[in-house]
Amino acid sequence: MSDPGDPAALRAAANGRRDGLPATSSEERLRVALAAAQMGIYEWIAASGQIVWSDETARLHGIEPREFRGSLEHARALTHPDDLDRVAARMADAFAHGKDFEVEYRAVHPGDQSIHWLSAYGRALRDPGGVIVRIIGAVRDIDREKRGEVELRASVDTARTLNELGQLIAAELDLEKLVQSVTDASTRLVRAQFGAFFYNLINEKGESYTLYTLSGVPREAFSKFPMPRNTDVFRPTFEGTGVVRSDDITRDPRYGHSAPHYGMPRGHLPVVSYLAVPVVSRSGEVLGGLFFGHPQPGNFTARDEELVKGLAAHAAVAIDNARLFQRAQEAVQLRDEFLSIASHELKTPLTPLHVQIQQLRRHVEKGTLAEVEPDRLRQLIMGAERQMLRLTSLVEHLLDVARINSGRFRLERERVDLVALVKEALDRYAPQLAEAGCAVEVHAPPAIQGSWDALRVEQCFINIVTNAAKYAPGKAISVTLSEEGGTAIVEVKDGGPGIQQDDLKRIFKRYERVGTETRVAGLGLGLFISRQIVEAHGGSIVAESAPGQGATFTIRLPSA
Repeated sequence: MSDPGDPAALRAAANGRRDGLPATSSEERLRVALAAAQMGIYEWIAASGQIVWSDETARLHGIEPREFRGSLEHARALTHPDDLDRVAARMADAFAHGKDFEVEYRAVHPGDQSIHWLSAYGRALRDPGGVIVRIIGAVRDIDREKRGEVELRASVDTARTLNELGQLIAAELDLEKLVQSVTDASTRLVRAQFGAFFYNLINEKGESYTLYTLSGVPREAFSKFPMPRNTDVFRPTFEGTGVVRSDDITRDPRYGHSAPHYGMPRGHLPVVSYLAVPVVSRSGEVLGGLFFGHPQPGNFTARDEELVKGLAAHAAVAIDNARLFQRAQEAVQLRDEFLSIASHELKTPLTPLHVQIQQLRRHVEKGTLAEVEPDRLRQLIMGAERQMLRLTSLVEHLLDVARINSGRFRLERERVDLVALVKEALDRYAPQLAEAGCAVEVHAPPAIQGSWDALRVEQCFINIVTNAAKYAPGKAISVTLSEEGGTAIVEVKDGGPGIQQDDLKRIFKRYERVGTETRVAGLGLGLFISRQIVEAHGGSIVAESAPGQGATFTIRLPSA
């Protein structure tokens, strides 16, 4: 039998004999065993620098046996660049000390540039004089083992991250911190180069989004580019209709059809692999989307997609909870502010009412009531009535809000002449308007008929008119009634200081009072209740104004 240390014997054992003679049974068994174990053998000769590979060794490196050139340079070219120094160091150590070595490294197959893990074992052999003359060894395929280790580590990391994220989701109620954590965790789990969460604030054209969080890239890298628009690529995410996963988004048929960039703007982050998952609340509201990018193709897998879909579902629940908590905080703050305003406003009429009643009581106790001049007595009584009416109005507003909140706000419809209703209301409030120095002009047809709740419509109208008197004392008020296409229109215009544009957006909200130089009394409920009344009738109420140009409130009520 051949010397197992002889190179010819090694090659014969691995590949079958090349001298035309049949292989011995032991050599054949060795060759079969090596092939079955996906192992190959090699030899490196010190004197010539030649490397001899078995057929299986060549195939493990992604080439056919005849393609191997037998040089160290060729072997290095088939090895991953990041592993070259480690392999060289192990072999140098074996040469220096004459000991066995084992090293794991990655082979890069030249055909498809795929990467495969190999394990090489080697033994340095000496000549009779003790000089190391060659290294012999074996190469084994450990790719499946390595990939299993990678997958196991990834699974452990995923489980740890999901556990941490689950604890955070359960405890975190700060919306910004919550979404940033979700974005960071999901970006790491799917190995994205960068990730983002876009909060969904879409206008009627579907083109208004707010960047909420970024991960893997500084905000400055994105801030110079416009927000994503509702293009064919983004639409499924922002409308919540589906996931978009692409190995190369630039080859997607939906990509690059929208002006002005027809693709990515110049200098944009290099997105090739693309994954986008909508974040949808339990009620079906699309909260936004998680977006991930990578400059290399094929980065995101079906597993990544399922992982992010799960995260998006958890994130939606957490965001809902955070939003509810924020609303609760806002409600508490609003309640505290309202109680402060309400306590002041309720005390305001009570103080003069108490004084007026005390004056009357003193006259009664002294028996001097008959001596009080009729005009003075009339003033005391009228003053008390005004404060009682004011208290009644404040209490009614509070009751109306309670009815609205509890869903007990009901309309009692009847056939109503809107022109007559408006004129009668103005007659009843004439003293109050005269006291404010506001002359009222009415422009109206003889009659406008409709089916409305007379008391509620009058309440709405008076809220608007008395508001004009409060904010524009001494200025004329114009009331115009008209009818157009089955809709009754009431327009109230004042000559006051006008309303800022920012204030116009909020004046119909509860407890809102427009700021002026002089504090105006009230709970900030009149316009809120007026809007509820009008909308309950199926109508609308809008305000138009500009600083220094007065304000115009327009009420539209369906006649039927």
